[in-house]
Amino acid sequence: MNLRNATCAAGILFLLSPAAWAQVPTATAAADEEAAREAALFGGGDDEADREAALFGDAPGGPSTPDREAALFGGAGTATATPSATPYAEPPSAEARLMDALRDKNDFLDIGGVLWLWLQASDVEGTPLGQSTLSSPSFADVYLDARPTDRLRAYTRGRLYYDPTIDPTAVGLTGATQSQTRVQLDQLWLKFDVLRKVFITAGKQRIRWGTGRIWNPTDFLNPTRRDSLNFLDTRLGVPLVKVHVPVESLGWNFYAIAELNQVRSLEQLGGAFRAEVLLGTAEVALSTAVRKDSPWRFGADISLPIWDFDVHAEAALLHKVRTPFFDANSDASFINDLTAISDLETAQRVLAALAGQPVDRREDWIPQIVAGLDYTLHYNDQDNLIFAAEYFYNDAGTDLPGTYLPMLVNGVFQPLYVGRHYVSLAAYLVAPGDWDDTTFALVGLANLSDQTGLIRFNYTVKVLTYLTVNAFVAGFVGQAGGEYRLKARIPPVEPADDRLALHHLRT
Repeated sequence: MNLRNATCAAGILFLLSPAAWAQVPTATAAADEEAAREAALFGGGDDEADREAALFGDAPGGPSTPDREAALFGGAGTATATPSATPYAEPPSAEARLMDALRDKNDFLDIGGVLWLWLQASDVEGTPLGQSTLSSPSFADVYLDARPTDRLRAYTRGRLYYDPTIDPTAVGLTGATQSQTRVQLDQLWLKFDVLRKVFITAGKQRIRWGTGRIWNPTDFLNPTRRDSLNFLDTRLGVPLVKVHVPVESLGWNFYAIAELNQVRSLEQLGGAFRAEVLLGTAEVALSTAVRKDSPWRFGADISLPIWDFDVHAEAALLHKVRTPFFDANSDASFINDLTAISDLETAQRVLAALAGQPVDRREDWIPQIVAGLDYTLHYNDQDNLIFAAEYFYNDAGTDLPGTYLPMLVNGVFQPLYVGRHYVSLAAYLVAPGDWDDTTFALVGLANLSDQTGLIRFNYTVKVLTYLTVNAFVAGFVGQAGGEYRLKARIPPVEPADDRLALHHLRT
């Protein structure tokens, strides 16, 4: 994170994947990975004929269905073939024929991946253009997807992360250094069913709760917040045991989850429950998550159509929150440039301000509420313009921008969640006219508590079947010292004594 006053940023992303990129009209547009894997696994075309042709060995316009079935299951190659011994038996289902075809080919493993190349430049107010900051957080994901039967699936996905712009010798905010290259495990899970009634997924897996576009306070199980302005959700999976019980006749789903992250004893085991129900046209979900030494978390979300609007909302209620909060006594807004400190007394004052005055809110009930709506304007028979608005009330945030530096130093600064009031407005233009592979997005986001914000324009185009180019330009506006216009530089280490502190603050 650049802690100085960034006035604009721009970047470009090249995304290479084994399946066509799915254009999603959101600020966090992400490919539908499940559909992409299915298409890659089965060679899917755009229609049923192409898909069956890929599955059973025919090309569109090729042999007829009887010929194909004869090739797969035996018999003559015409519609007048000799009838079977059981002429009134039901023909094999598509699923059965698929499994027979895969079994004959011994083809149960799908291998694929995604390559993400990213380059971003950030220009800082008052800095010459040649000193603009560059970053290139690129990565490659590779997955193995095994389906030996229709009731068993094993999946693993690894990530190789690389950023050549990182200086391995530089000391960060916490005193640690960074590496240009690292290898991470994204997902590693096994999925199976019990009597085709209960479905179990065990291992490191991705999960996301909530209906919000920008904010998801009910996304309890992920240890980090989603970067809502990113083209992809790049967070890694979470180690869980998830038990899913669907009620297909009602369209309801129930989930019981055991959270295994950093669990060394049974008493550290975390638990979560979620119920998703259909009530008329409304989709409603209730969720909760509990764990020793963690906050009590209760959540609810809803999405439904009202006239021409798609309305969504979610609310979280937190209790026993152990994260430190900061009040007016922790105000560090007077710190504009640490290199300008010239005396020991000021250095001591700066260190005290950065340390902050934590406030204990463990006995408080802390609400977080998101409400938004979308409106789709059909400006011709085939093209749409989508408008979206969202508001976020965050009682865990602050109205005091001067407490941001103590939050940073204490490791509790979370972008998009540090203020008390937020709002976002966006417009999405998907595949306009003959530009079927192009999406435009204009997003405005504001922290109303400190009167800062950003405006971002996204451009996405699929230039080849498996290659998508994403580009953006963003500008930061508002009062200096707010969330999006932080100016102060933080000392990289915590000195042992006051005179050493003065030395570090000045250098």
